Amino acid sequence: MAAPTGWRSPPTVSVPAGSTSLLVRVPTVNDLVSEPTETVSLSAATAQNTTPVAGTGSILDNDGAPTLSITGPATIDEAAGTVTYTVTLSNPSATPVTVAYGSANGTATAGSDYTATSGSLTFAPGATVATFTVPVTNDALYEGSENFSVSLSSPTGATIATGLGSVSSSIVDDGSAGPDDDRPAVGAVSSPSITEGGNLDFTVTLTHPSTTPTTVTLTLAAGSTNPATLGTDTNPALVSTDGGTNWVALTPTVSVPAGSTSLLVRVPTVNDLVSEPTETVSLSAATAQNTTPVAGTGSILDNDGAPTLSITGPATIDEAAGTATYTVTLSNPSATPVTVAYGSANGTATAGSDYTATSGSLTFAPGATVATFTVPVTNDALYEGSENFSVSLSSPTGATIATGLGSVSSSIVDDGSAGPDDDRPAVGAVSSPSITEGGNLDFTVTLTHPSTTPTTVTLTLAAGTTNPATLGTDTNPALVSTDGGTNWVALTPTVSVPAGSTSLLVRVPTVNDLVSEPTETVSLSAATAQNTTPVAGTGSILDNDGAPTLSITGPATIDEAAGTATYTVTLSNPSATPVTVAYGTANGTATAGSDYTATSGSLTFAPGATVATFTVPVTNDALYEGSENFSVSLSSPTGATIATGLGSVSSSIVDDGSAGPDDDRPAVGAVSSPSITEGGNLDFTVTLTHASTTPTTVTLTLAAGSSIRPPWARTPIRPWSPPMAAPTGWRSPRPCRSRPAAPASWSVCPRSMIWSPSRPRRFRSRPRPHRTPPRSPAQVPSWTTMAPPPCRSPARPRLMRRPVRPPIRSRCPIRRPPRSPSPMAPPMARPPPARTTPPPAVR
Repeated sequence: MAAPTGWRSPPTVSVPAGSTSLLVRVPTVNDLVSEPTETVSLSAATAQNTTPVAGTGSILDNDGAPTLSITGPATIDEAAGTVTYTVTLSNPSATPVTVAYGSANGTATAGSDYTATSGSLTFAPGATVATFTVPVTNDALYEGSENFSVSLSSPTGATIATGLGSVSSSIVDDGSAGPDDDRPAVGAVSSPSITEGGNLDFTVTLTHPSTTPTTVTLTLAAGSTNPATLGTDTNPALVSTDGGTNWVALTPTVSVPAGSTSLLVRVPTVNDLVSEPTETVSLSAATAQNTTPVAGTGSILDNDGAPTLSITGPATIDEAAGTATYTVTLSNPSATPVTVAYGSANGTATAGSDYTATSGSLTFAPGATVATFTVPVTNDALYEGSENFSVSLSSPTGATIATGLGSVSSSIVDDGSAGPDDDRPAVGAVSSPSITEGGNLDFTVTLTHPSTTPTTVTLTLAAGTTNPATLGTDTNPALVSTDGGTNWVALTPTVSVPAGSTSLLVRVPTVNDLVSEPTETVSLSAATAQNTTPVAGTGSILDNDGAPTLSITGPATIDEAAGTATYTVTLSNPSATPVTVAYGTANGTATAGSDYTATSGSLTFAPGATVATFTVPVTNDALYEGSENFSVSLSSPTGATIATGLGSVSSSIVDDGSAGPDDDRPAVGAVSSPSITEGGNLDFTVTLTHASTTPTTVTLTLAAGSSIRPPWARTPIRPWSPPMAAPTGWRSPRPCRSRPAAPASWSVCPRSMIWSPSRPRRFRSRPRPHRTPPRSPAQVPSWTTMAPPPCRSPARPRLMRRPVRPPIRSRCPIRRPPRSPSPMAPPMARPPPARTTPPPAVR
């Protein structure tokens, strides 16, 4: 644009002399775009500026921030498929604008009525409109109006207009918003047919299911062709809306439950006696959506024809039934009375002994179809097998006798096949005799009934279940008698009982042995073909031998090195049944775990056995313990008793060589042979061969060796103990004046001092304390274990003074022990008694 008066826009400007400023004007445009504050930069410099100086101008926006709003259809036809929503920006923006959107359930449900939708829209600079769609589900279910909403959220670069950030849409399927109409109407009514007496079941079908109950109007009437008479040919109609589970009386209007598309109407028909053509019944049905009712026609088929007569009766009659009942049936009712005669006739059964001869006449009143009569049957106790007779119809009036159905044959049985009466002989009982061994077991087998023919009985002789006898050992071959015991023959698996007889005898001779045994049993099982399970009897063979006793023996002394000790348990006499007895060890002075292994268990004597053994492990150690004992006892016998005083034995474990090679008594096994440079200590080690649980006395003798006797051999061995103060009543001697006092040390030999390998004491052999040059570190005495000599006075301790070796030659008088007469056995020198007065000074 042209510069205003007084203004120009050249790249260089001349500032008048004397002036220090100039103005630059930038006109701005007032647009309608919402935008942030914009900036313009102006740089200025003269020849003296090394870097231009800049200023920034800001263009403030006068347009408000844009707002977002959403619009969409208020009503959606279910068949539309999708619905479009429009989001509008109130005015353009110079920067991108974004906003999120999403659907939410109302009465409509995402997934079944529409597809849940969410996302984000972006408005490019200058854009003001954006759209998105929500899919709608088209189903066949009438649901009425259901709504959902779509809302905006999380805008950037704009705000959501108040009250315009959400829209609600209703989905309809009633045809009001488009072609889709799911409202249910009656689509069809079935046309059933049934023989009179049955039920005419009409099915009324709706075009669509509904989420709410649907009212259906029903009209039942006589058909147009051969119309049935409602109330005469039919009974009151019923209706079911749950598929026929529940029925209620039919009403003019019926409510079909939500979700259902059908209902049933039942018209019960009457089964009359009139021969008539097929009759019809009409059912009409409609809903509010039907402009014309839909109808169906039901047909009632006639089932009446000329009646026929037939007779039925039992094919088999149980002899104990008393009577047999026969039924005469008319095929269909008759409007007039019907009569027929009947009568019995012999077959293999004989009237008078097996049944009573019977005859007579039956009359059917109008509408009646069944009549009965009975024939008495004779019940006896004799098994006769199957015998038959027949009963027949004759001379009918008002009907005919059906071909092949005018006679019936019945068999009288007494074998249990037709009822409780069964006269067939079966084994009813087998006796259970008892006898002392050596006698005869006589079993009696009894039958339930006599028979007109011989009866075969199966016999099985076996050992019993409790203390079974051994057949052939405890018994001799069995015999059988079928004449009451007059004649006996060898027993066979099957025996024939004569006709008319009801028992037999089985004899089992027993053996008188010398074995102690419980009462033994023999089982006899017997059965005929009529026994489902054999009947058994148990014979008892009583023993006449005493019960056996148990005793135990074992070593009185066991050498510790033996490893085990064997113990023998003896049964006084054989037993026919297993005998068991428990055994177990118990500590005496010996201890289980360290001296022997605790042992327990059970011994079983098989039948006939009389001896059994077991062992107890003995621990062989190197410790001398002397004689230690333990015991082994019997307990809890079964099948025998423990002999008085013989149920336990005691054994002593020894390790002193008296019972075997093991001898753990301690002996001196070795004495070391040390060597030392003179001035040092000879430390001997005395080693025993075994440890002992009691103190061991060791005799020690110190003597000169066989080589030249050194001077220090004259010095006696003194016991040593750490330095200690002199006991009460004792004091150290006065020191020599020629050198510092030498402290005295004391050794105490208490009367309780006992030496053993577990409680060593220390002693040293010390050379003479004078005329010896100072020792090197290598000559410092070392210490080892040595048995001390016995105390000289058991009543009070003996104190021995041990002078300390002076570092310089002493001028004090020194007492020397006298030399031993024999260089091989220097005597032990007694230390001088303690002085009670100071010794004389030595100058």
